[in-house]
Amino acid sequence: GLDQGFDTYNDRGGKFTRPLNRSLAWLRAHGQRPFFLFIHSYVTHHPYTPPAPYHRMFYPEYQGKLGSRIGISLLQRINQGQLEVSDEDRRHIVAMYDGEIAYMDNRMGWFFQQLKKMGLWDRTLIVFTSDHGEEFNEHGMMGWHSHTLYDELLKTPLILRFPSGSPAGRRIAAQTRGVDLFPTLLDLL
Repeated sequence: GLDQGFDTYNDRGGKFTRPLNRSLAWLRAHGQRPFFLFIHSYVTHHPYTPPAPYHRMFYPEYQGKLGSRIGISLLQRINQGQLEVSDEDRRHIVAMYDGEIAYMDNRMGWFFQQLKKMGLWDRTLIVFTSDHGEEFNEHGMMGWHSHTLYDELLKTPLILRFPSGSPAGRRIAAQTRGVDLFPTLLDLL
């Protein structure tokens, strides 16, 4: 039922560039009238498998046993105490996550350039958010979420980019909730 309310819904996966290209094709066909486009990604989510060169970007000297795919079963074995890891291994796991963030940042920058070329950038409200954070050994779990209510899991980014960039730079310090996003956007629109 995730497709409820959408005129067009596409949940075919693939590398992050594929959904972005499909979104651009959709915008070419529909972007001249008001639109709502929702792009969801698991790029910054376990398993941590950033593509080259991002897989070595943040800890290129790592020579440990974990490799360039930090999969769910590997993280489960670590978190259940079945696989002992060193501080270097933990740093590598975080570096792989950071590589996914850098890859996402690169791809979103490319996507935003395409919006500018299409003349949509200055008339589009962009919302960037996440549904959860990740724990990296702050409270005993590595590369995991959905098990506690600590800040590293609850605090998520919410970035709004208004048409023409205004009001740029404003920060809201008060606690907010994901459930508040929809009515806030309706008020803005």
